[in-house]
Amino acid sequence: MDIELYFSIAGSVLNKTDGKPVEYATVVIENSEQWAIADENGKFVINGIQGGKHTISISCLAFVTDTKEITLNR
Repeated sequence: MDIELYFSIAGSVLNKTDGKPVEYATVVIENSEQWAIADENGKFVINGIQGGKHTISISCLAFVTDTKEITLNR
């Protein structure tokens, strides 16, 4: 019997130039309908993510969109 694992990711969106939080940035798990909006401190949480490789896209007005590859496993 295979058990499907689900994960959560949490983090902070920070400006690469000065290290300050980026308020209300959009964080999207590409190829899924999962996303979050960072709070006023740049913090976000996305729950219920299936294990495996994913691409995360982070965007906000006046900033260049950034993408990161992650792997979620045990």
